[in-house]
Amino acid sequence: MFFSKSSVKSPVFMFALLIVFALFIELSAAQVRVVTITDDFAAIAQSIGGKFVQVDSLVKGSKNLHNIHPKPSMVMKVKRADLLIRLGMSQDAWIDGLIQVARNNRVFPEKNGYLDPSLFIDRLEQPVGRIDAGMGDVHKEGNPHYWLNPKIGIIIADRIKTQLSLIDPENKSYYESNFIQFENNVLKKIREWKKQVRALDGYSFIAYHKVWSYFFDFFKLNLIAHVEPLPGVPPTTSHVKSLMNQIELETDPIIFITANFYPNRIPNQIANDTGSKSVVIYPHVTSDEKRYTELFDRIIGMLLEVSQPK
Repeated sequence: MFFSKSSVKSPVFMFALLIVFALFIELSAAQVRVVTITDDFAAIAQSIGGKFVQVDSLVKGSKNLHNIHPKPSMVMKVKRADLLIRLGMSQDAWIDGLIQVARNNRVFPEKNGYLDPSLFIDRLEQPVGRIDAGMGDVHKEGNPHYWLNPKIGIIIADRIKTQLSLIDPENKSYYESNFIQFENNVLKKIREWKKQVRALDGYSFIAYHKVWSYFFDFFKLNLIAHVEPLPGVPPTTSHVKSLMNQIELETDPIIFITANFYPNRIPNQIANDTGSKSVVIYPHVTSDEKRYTELFDRIIGMLLEVSQPK
Protein backbone atom coordinates (compact mmCIF):
# COMPACT_ATOMS: atom_id res chain seq x y z
CA MET A 1 0.00 0.00 0.00
CA PHE A 2 1.33 3.44 -0.91
CA PHE A 3 0.46 6.81 0.60
CA SER A 4 0.94 10.27 -0.91
CA LYS A 5 2.87 12.90 1.00
CA SER A 6 -0.33 14.84 1.57
CA SER A 7 -2.16 11.86 3.04
CA VAL A 8 0.73 11.08 5.39
CA LYS A 9 0.56 14.65 6.72
CA SER A 10 -3.20 14.58 7.10
CA PRO A 11 -4.51 14.82 10.74
CA VAL A 12 -6.96 12.00 10.04
CA PHE A 13 -4.17 9.72 8.84
CA MET A 14 -1.99 10.57 11.82
CA PHE A 15 -4.87 9.94 14.22
CA ALA A 16 -5.57 6.54 12.61
CA LEU A 17 -1.89 5.68 12.83
CA LEU A 18 -1.87 6.51 16.52
CA ILE A 19 -4.93 4.33 17.09
CA VAL A 20 -3.27 1.38 15.33
CA PHE A 21 -0.09 1.89 17.34
CA ALA A 22 -2.04 2.09 20.60
CA LEU A 23 -3.89 -1.12 19.78
CA PHE A 24 -0.58 -2.83 19.00
CA ILE A 25 0.87 -1.72 22.37
CA GLU A 26 -2.27 -2.87 24.17
CA LEU A 27 -2.16 -6.28 22.48
CA SER A 28 1.54 -6.68 23.33
CA ALA A 29 0.94 -5.71 26.94
CA ALA A 30 -1.96 -8.16 27.17
CA GLN A 31 0.14 -11.12 26.09
CA VAL A 32 1.15 -13.59 28.79
CA ARG A 33 4.94 -13.53 29.06
CA VAL A 34 6.16 -17.12 29.17
CA VAL A 35 9.77 -18.00 30.00
CA THR A 36 10.96 -21.57 29.55
CA ILE A 37 14.21 -23.35 30.31
CA THR A 38 14.73 -24.69 26.78
CA ASP A 39 13.43 -24.25 23.25
CA ASP A 40 11.59 -27.58 23.55
CA PHE A 41 9.24 -26.21 26.19
CA ALA A 42 9.08 -22.89 24.32
CA ALA A 43 7.84 -24.63 21.17
CA ILE A 44 5.10 -26.41 23.13
CA ALA A 45 4.12 -23.23 25.00
CA GLN A 46 3.85 -21.31 21.73
CA SER A 47 1.57 -23.99 20.26
CA ILE A 48 -0.76 -23.76 23.25
CA GLY A 49 -0.60 -20.02 23.88
CA GLY A 50 -0.66 -18.89 20.27
CA LYS A 51 -1.39 -15.18 19.79
CA PHE A 52 -1.94 -14.58 23.50
CA VAL A 53 1.58 -15.41 24.65
CA GLN A 54 5.08 -14.05 24.20
CA VAL A 55 7.53 -16.92 24.68
CA ASP A 56 11.26 -16.82 25.39
CA SER A 57 13.72 -19.49 26.53
CA LEU A 58 16.65 -19.16 28.90
CA VAL A 59 18.81 -21.79 27.17
CA LYS A 60 18.99 -21.30 23.43
CA GLY A 61 19.83 -24.15 21.07
CA SER A 62 21.00 -27.65 21.91
CA LYS A 63 23.25 -27.45 24.95
CA ASN A 64 24.36 -29.73 27.77
CA LEU A 65 21.97 -28.83 30.58
CA HIS A 66 24.54 -30.04 33.12
CA ASN A 67 26.75 -27.06 32.28
CA ILE A 68 24.48 -24.01 32.29
CA HIS A 69 25.77 -20.86 33.98
CA PRO A 70 23.07 -18.27 34.79
CA LYS A 71 23.48 -14.83 33.23
CA PRO A 72 22.14 -11.39 34.26
CA SER A 73 19.95 -11.39 31.14
CA MET A 74 18.22 -14.49 32.51
CA VAL A 75 17.33 -12.62 35.70
CA MET A 76 15.56 -9.92 33.68
CA LYS A 77 13.58 -12.50 31.72
CA VAL A 78 12.43 -14.21 34.94
CA LYS A 79 11.62 -10.81 36.48
CA ARG A 80 9.20 -10.00 33.65
CA ALA A 81 7.68 -13.50 33.33
CA ASP A 82 4.04 -14.29 33.99
CA LEU A 83 4.73 -18.01 33.63
CA LEU A 84 8.03 -19.79 34.23
CA ILE A 85 8.32 -23.35 32.91
CA ARG A 86 11.27 -25.25 34.32
CA LEU A 87 12.71 -28.68 33.59
CA GLY A 88 12.81 -29.87 37.20
CA MET A 89 14.30 -33.03 38.72
CA SER A 90 17.19 -30.89 40.08
CA GLN A 91 18.60 -30.65 36.53
CA ASP A 92 17.99 -26.89 36.53
CA ALA A 93 18.56 -26.17 40.23
CA TRP A 94 20.19 -22.89 39.18
CA ILE A 95 16.75 -21.52 38.33
CA ASP A 96 15.91 -21.35 42.04
CA GLY A 97 18.56 -18.69 42.52
CA LEU A 98 17.24 -16.72 39.53
CA ILE A 99 13.73 -16.77 40.99
CA GLN A 100 14.99 -15.39 44.29
CA VAL A 101 17.14 -12.68 42.69
CA ALA A 102 14.37 -11.64 40.26
CA ARG A 103 11.89 -11.25 43.17
CA ASN A 104 8.96 -11.91 40.87
CA ASN A 105 6.34 -13.42 43.13
CA ARG A 106 4.23 -14.42 40.11
CA VAL A 107 6.67 -17.26 39.41
CA PHE A 108 7.35 -18.43 42.95
CA PRO A 109 6.71 -22.14 43.57
CA GLU A 110 3.02 -22.94 44.11
CA LYS A 111 1.98 -19.76 42.30
CA ASN A 112 0.02 -19.90 39.03
CA GLY A 113 3.08 -18.62 37.19
CA TYR A 114 5.31 -21.52 38.21
CA LEU A 115 5.30 -24.86 36.38
CA ASP A 116 7.49 -27.92 36.84
CA PRO A 117 6.13 -30.50 34.34
CA SER A 118 8.42 -33.22 35.73
CA LEU A 119 6.05 -33.53 38.70
CA PHE A 120 3.39 -35.01 36.42
CA ILE A 121 5.31 -37.68 34.48
CA ASP A 122 6.43 -41.27 34.96
CA ARG A 123 10.17 -40.95 35.53
CA LEU A 124 12.78 -43.33 34.21
CA GLU A 125 15.97 -44.47 35.96
CA GLN A 126 15.09 -43.13 39.39
CA PRO A 127 17.63 -44.82 41.68
CA VAL A 128 16.59 -46.76 44.76
CA GLY A 129 18.72 -46.76 47.89
CA ARG A 130 21.86 -44.87 48.76
CA ILE A 131 23.62 -42.79 46.10
CA ASP A 132 27.35 -42.15 46.24
CA ALA A 133 30.07 -40.63 44.05
CA GLY A 134 31.12 -44.06 42.81
CA MET A 135 27.90 -44.25 40.79
CA GLY A 136 28.83 -41.29 38.57
CA ASP A 137 26.54 -38.35 37.87
CA VAL A 138 23.35 -40.11 38.92
CA HIS A 139 20.16 -38.06 39.10
CA LYS A 140 18.44 -38.96 42.35
CA GLU A 141 15.08 -37.84 40.94
CA GLY A 142 15.42 -39.82 37.72
CA ASN A 143 16.50 -39.18 34.14
CA PRO A 144 15.61 -35.55 33.29
CA HIS A 145 15.51 -35.81 29.46
CA TYR A 146 11.80 -36.55 29.47
CA TRP A 147 10.80 -34.23 26.59
CA LEU A 148 12.20 -36.91 24.23
CA ASN A 149 9.05 -38.99 24.77
CA PRO A 150 6.31 -37.44 22.58
CA LYS A 151 3.53 -38.73 24.84
CA ILE A 152 5.16 -36.76 27.67
CA GLY A 153 5.14 -33.78 25.31
CA ILE A 154 1.35 -34.00 25.47
CA ILE A 155 1.48 -34.02 29.28
CA ILE A 156 3.70 -30.92 29.22
CA ALA A 157 1.24 -29.21 26.86
CA ASP A 158 -1.69 -30.13 29.11
CA ARG A 159 -0.02 -28.57 32.15
CA ILE A 160 0.86 -25.43 30.18
CA LYS A 161 -2.77 -25.17 29.08
CA THR A 162 -3.88 -25.40 32.71
CA GLN A 163 -1.49 -22.72 33.95
CA LEU A 164 -2.26 -20.34 31.10
CA SER A 165 -5.97 -20.77 31.81
CA LEU A 166 -5.39 -19.83 35.45
CA ILE A 167 -3.29 -16.79 34.55
CA ASP A 168 -5.53 -15.68 31.68
CA PRO A 169 -9.02 -17.14 32.30
CA GLU A 170 -10.64 -14.95 29.63
CA ASN A 171 -8.87 -16.98 26.94
CA LYS A 172 -9.27 -20.40 28.56
CA SER A 173 -11.32 -21.80 25.67
CA TYR A 174 -8.63 -20.68 23.22
CA TYR A 175 -5.91 -22.52 25.16
CA GLU A 176 -8.09 -25.60 25.46
CA SER A 177 -8.78 -25.60 21.72
CA ASN A 178 -5.06 -25.23 20.94
CA PHE A 179 -4.25 -28.09 23.30
CA ILE A 180 -6.74 -30.41 21.60
CA GLN A 181 -5.22 -29.53 18.23
CA PHE A 182 -1.70 -30.09 19.60
CA GLU A 183 -2.63 -33.44 21.15
CA ASN A 184 -4.35 -34.68 17.98
CA ASN A 185 -1.38 -33.65 15.86
CA VAL A 186 1.15 -35.37 18.14
CA LEU A 187 -0.94 -38.54 18.28
CA LYS A 188 -1.21 -38.55 14.48
CA LYS A 189 2.55 -38.06 14.17
CA ILE A 190 3.19 -40.83 16.72
CA ARG A 191 1.36 -43.28 14.46
CA GLU A 192 3.57 -42.18 11.55
CA TRP A 193 6.78 -42.32 13.60
CA LYS A 194 6.04 -45.80 14.93
CA LYS A 195 5.62 -47.07 11.38
CA GLN A 196 8.89 -45.42 10.37
CA VAL A 197 10.97 -46.76 13.25
CA ARG A 198 10.00 -50.35 12.44
CA ALA A 199 12.78 -50.12 9.86
CA LEU A 200 15.16 -49.85 12.85
CA ASP A 201 13.97 -53.01 14.59
CA GLY A 202 16.96 -54.94 13.30
CA TYR A 203 19.47 -52.55 14.90
CA SER A 204 20.95 -52.20 18.36
CA PHE A 205 22.02 -48.81 19.68
CA ILE A 206 24.81 -47.52 21.90
CA ALA A 207 24.48 -43.97 23.24
CA TYR A 208 27.29 -41.82 24.57
CA HIS A 209 25.34 -40.53 27.61
CA LYS A 210 21.90 -41.35 29.01
CA VAL A 211 20.26 -38.59 26.99
CA TRP A 212 18.04 -40.85 24.89
CA SER A 213 16.42 -43.17 27.46
CA TYR A 214 12.89 -41.78 27.08
CA PHE A 215 13.15 -41.82 23.28
CA PHE A 216 14.27 -45.45 23.07
CA ASP A 217 11.85 -46.54 25.79
CA PHE A 218 8.88 -45.00 23.99
CA PHE A 219 9.75 -46.30 20.53
CA LYS A 220 10.83 -49.72 21.86
CA LEU A 221 14.22 -49.58 20.18
CA ASN A 222 17.09 -51.72 21.43
CA LEU A 223 19.48 -49.54 23.48
CA ILE A 224 22.17 -51.95 24.72
CA ALA A 225 24.97 -49.84 26.23
CA HIS A 226 26.56 -46.43 26.78
CA VAL A 227 30.00 -45.16 25.84
CA GLU A 228 30.36 -43.62 29.30
CA PRO A 229 31.10 -46.36 31.86
CA LEU A 230 29.12 -44.32 34.40
CA PRO A 231 26.99 -41.21 33.79
CA GLY A 232 29.25 -38.20 33.39
CA VAL A 233 32.45 -40.31 33.48
CA PRO A 234 34.56 -40.23 30.27
CA PRO A 235 35.12 -43.63 28.64
CA THR A 236 38.17 -45.55 29.84
CA THR A 237 40.36 -47.84 27.74
CA SER A 238 39.01 -50.90 29.52
CA HIS A 239 35.41 -49.82 28.96
CA VAL A 240 36.06 -49.22 25.25
CA LYS A 241 37.53 -52.73 24.97
CA SER A 242 34.49 -54.11 26.78
CA LEU A 243 32.18 -52.36 24.32
CA MET A 244 34.11 -53.75 21.37
CA ASN A 245 33.90 -57.26 22.80
CA GLN A 246 30.16 -56.79 23.33
CA ILE A 247 29.72 -55.65 19.72
CA GLU A 248 31.55 -58.74 18.42
CA LEU A 249 28.96 -60.90 20.19
CA GLU A 250 25.99 -58.94 18.81
CA THR A 251 24.17 -60.36 15.82
CA ASP A 252 22.40 -57.07 15.05
CA PRO A 253 24.21 -54.16 13.39
CA ILE A 254 25.10 -51.32 15.78
CA ILE A 255 24.41 -47.59 15.57
CA PHE A 256 26.17 -45.19 17.95
CA ILE A 257 24.12 -42.11 18.79
CA THR A 258 25.77 -39.06 20.38
CA ALA A 259 24.12 -35.81 21.45
CA ASN A 260 25.83 -32.85 19.76
CA PHE A 261 27.30 -31.49 23.01
CA TYR A 262 29.28 -34.67 23.76
CA PRO A 263 32.55 -35.69 22.05
CA ASN A 264 32.06 -38.12 19.19
CA ARG A 265 35.70 -39.14 18.58
CA ILE A 266 35.50 -42.38 20.55
CA PRO A 267 32.08 -43.47 19.23
CA ASN A 268 33.36 -42.84 15.69
CA GLN A 269 36.55 -44.76 16.42
CA ILE A 270 34.71 -47.78 17.80
CA ALA A 271 32.25 -47.67 14.90
CA ASN A 272 35.08 -47.62 12.38
CA ASP A 273 36.92 -50.46 14.11
CA THR A 274 33.85 -52.68 14.37
CA GLY A 275 32.07 -51.88 11.12
CA SER A 276 29.29 -50.11 13.00
CA LYS A 277 27.63 -46.77 12.25
CA SER A 278 27.72 -43.50 14.17
CA VAL A 279 25.56 -40.38 14.14
CA VAL A 280 25.49 -37.06 16.03
CA ILE A 281 22.00 -35.70 16.73
CA TYR A 282 20.66 -32.57 18.45
CA PRO A 283 18.27 -33.74 21.21
CA HIS A 284 16.56 -30.32 21.39
CA VAL A 285 14.35 -28.27 19.12
CA THR A 286 16.70 -26.26 16.90
CA SER A 287 16.47 -22.68 15.70
CA ASP A 288 15.20 -23.96 12.33
CA GLU A 289 12.32 -25.84 13.98
CA LYS A 290 9.18 -24.10 15.17
CA ARG A 291 7.11 -27.11 16.19
CA TYR A 292 7.78 -29.74 18.86
CA THR A 293 6.98 -32.52 16.39
CA GLU A 294 9.78 -31.38 14.09
CA LEU A 295 12.24 -32.57 16.75
CA PHE A 296 11.12 -36.18 16.27
CA ASP A 297 10.85 -35.85 12.50
CA ARG A 298 14.54 -34.92 12.47
CA ILE A 299 15.76 -37.53 15.00
CA ILE A 300 13.94 -40.40 13.32
CA GLY A 301 14.91 -39.16 9.87
CA MET A 302 18.60 -39.07 10.80
CA LEU A 303 18.48 -42.55 12.33
CA LEU A 304 16.80 -43.91 9.23
CA GLU A 305 19.35 -42.20 7.02
CA VAL A 306 22.38 -43.58 8.88
CA SER A 307 20.86 -47.06 8.91
CA GLN A 308 20.76 -47.20 5.10
CA PRO A 309 23.58 -49.18 3.43
CA LYS A 310 26.17 -47.02 1.73
